[in-house]
Amino acid sequence: MKLSVSLYSCHPLIADGKMDIYQVMEFFKECGVEYVELVDMYVGDGDLPKIKEFLDKNGMRVSSYSASNEFVLGSEEERQKSIAHLRECCDVARYFGTDIVRVFAGNMDAEGTLQYDDCVEKIVDGFRQCIKTAEEKGVYFCLENHGVLAGRPEQVKYILDAVGSPNLKATADTGNFNIVGADPYEAVRLLLDDIGHVHFKDMVEVADGGWVSPQGKHFLGCGIGGGVVELERIVALLKENGYDGYISIEYEAPERECLAAVKKSIAYTKGLIG
Repeated sequence: MKLSVSLYSCHPLIADGKMDIYQVMEFFKECGVEYVELVDMYVGDGDLPKIKEFLDKNGMRVSSYSASNEFVLGSEEERQKSIAHLRECCDVARYFGTDIVRVFAGNMDAEGTLQYDDCVEKIVDGFRQCIKTAEEKGVYFCLENHGVLAGRPEQVKYILDAVGSPNLKATADTGNFNIVGADPYEAVRLLLDDIGHVHFKDMVEVADGGWVSPQGKHFLGCGIGGGVVELERIVALLKENGYDGYISIEYEAPERECLAAVKKSIAYTKGLIG
């Protein structure tokens, strides 16, 4: 297994303009991190050569490229733009020397008026329209368990099986399962043979606020190792199944000043994966 850290781990600092992505990657390097997960929302078309130059100069590499796509909401024109975006992300991933593109499925409308089966049909069709590009370029789209439509492990597995391509795999986000009422360990076990990427995230249960599960439990993100997710068991399970890919930290907690917590999360994860 290889340790990676997502740029999104420092999203509050990037969003507040306190750090740019180069300062974040420099911070990761100071923490002994070699692999970084790039996120499309921070990367403009003209940024690629500069980012690559920075990585090469600092002896760092890209573990994966995280794409933001929406296959359900919006117009058909917007949906086609998402499909085209994933095709383009294959080239970006290859430019940075990785074969992993983290992808989403899509979102339910805020009012919850859409029919679930119709949404899933759009998701499957969206991936079918762009998966051939991934196959041709040797890239794996790794679908993250996220949201109402693809948050549970059985939902992810259904989409993977329906698309039917070896180049569509799962990104197992260890924290997101709690939000939809799934047990993280059992969820990873169900997806075990389909996992191509791991987002390492932890959650703490709180009395109020945060994300609310279908069972009425409230969760907030926290430092890796400080919450309720059985990360040690999950890592052991992955090792037993021969997973040797990236464990990419995606720290996601409410505080805006997050460097100390990210640094601690990196140290904890290093100790866990060896």
